[in-house]
Amino acid sequence: MSEITTSNAQIVKSIKNSLQEHGALDKSRKIVKTGSTYHIYALTPIYRTSELLNQHADDISLDTYANAAPLEDQSLPGHVCRYLNEHLSADQDNTKSALLASLPKKWSLYPPMVLFGTGSFDLEIWTSAFKCQINKAHFFKSIAKAFPGKFTHFAINKPIIEDDVMRRPFNLIPLWGDFGPEPTPDLYSNPSESDLRNAFWCNAVQNGIRQTWAPRYTMFSRGNIKEKKRILDSYTSLHGKTVLDMYAGIGYFTLSYLANGATVFCWEINPWSIEGLVRGLQKNNHLYKIFRSDAVVTQSELLRYMAQGVKAFVFHESNEKAPKRLAQLRIDEISHINLGLLPSLKPSWPMARDFSNTKDVQTIVHVHENAHKDTFSELIDEIEKVFSGNVLHLEKVKTFAPDIWHVVVDVAVGVM
Repeated sequence: MSEITTSNAQIVKSIKNSLQEHGALDKSRKIVKTGSTYHIYALTPIYRTSELLNQHADDISLDTYANAAPLEDQSLPGHVCRYLNEHLSADQDNTKSALLASLPKKWSLYPPMVLFGTGSFDLEIWTSAFKCQINKAHFFKSIAKAFPGKFTHFAINKPIIEDDVMRRPFNLIPLWGDFGPEPTPDLYSNPSESDLRNAFWCNAVQNGIRQTWAPRYTMFSRGNIKEKKRILDSYTSLHGKTVLDMYAGIGYFTLSYLANGATVFCWEINPWSIEGLVRGLQKNNHLYKIFRSDAVVTQSELLRYMAQGVKAFVFHESNEKAPKRLAQLRIDEISHINLGLLPSLKPSWPMARDFSNTKDVQTIVHVHENAHKDTFSELIDEIEKVFSGNVLHLEKVKTFAPDIWHVVVDVAVGVM
């Protein structure tokens, strides 16, 4: 344990940050000022503290202090620092410092998985250490205590391939934990019931709605939480209303419309997303029916299901079949149509426009697009022209690239 004293107020923050970055700050003791002298406490011995604060050597004094029951730093840097001190030798201090300096600053918690971004444990300094110096399984098991709750899986999330219409996370890098068998084209496209049952699934709760997905087979977009909240807050009473979700995924927006009382007809082609949607429906206590592409469903069957309390009708097929389905089921009063985002959904615009003009009722179509900030007006004009409607709102959801935004444009079609 080291006590650092200095009379230079301008370096106090720098000292604190340096110690904190290396998991060496004793958070059980506050920084104390006596007269013009500041006292800062480190969990490291004097020789190590001197190394960490070498840039301030001329302005600080170091001494040993006793703390019978120090409070251990429970942060990620704290746990990693202790692990490295225990498992790397003293002559590897430079390696320790470099590893600590390369720790990720942010992550997402999806019980039971911790998901790091690219540029963290996939950096060469860490991959090299895992090969030669650190037992990866033991390391991640040790640092799991840094996260609240029980976490048994760690992974790195890299961007998905934008032109993949099934939105599969080909670039997920498992770090620790059993993520199941390595994905194959057949496993992606034709999983058996056993495959679905035995895969690794994780969870998230957003806006009080529970969602689940298999991270090796489907993506999860955390950034959509803002748009989900807007739907929940803007359309609070949808009882007796019909909603179409043309790109359902694991239920990003389906579950929000259901939470507000709507009956939702949704289309999805990815079998793993279908399974995630079903699990989400179950976790949120919604009754549902699933139909494969070869299933024949009549209006009388539909009315019987609805009388039984079914609110979610899931079609495992391309949304290109939606017009025929809706005609067979005689559904022509549609309150909302959700057009989710793939590389481009413009081919779906005419289909959604035709759905919106089937009866003398107003339909609000929620058009998701990626657009440059300088082209928002052009996008609005194009949507109004294609849908012959009035744009009510443009919502900027999240940045996709410099000056490129994922936006949602609400356009009202039909009677005003």
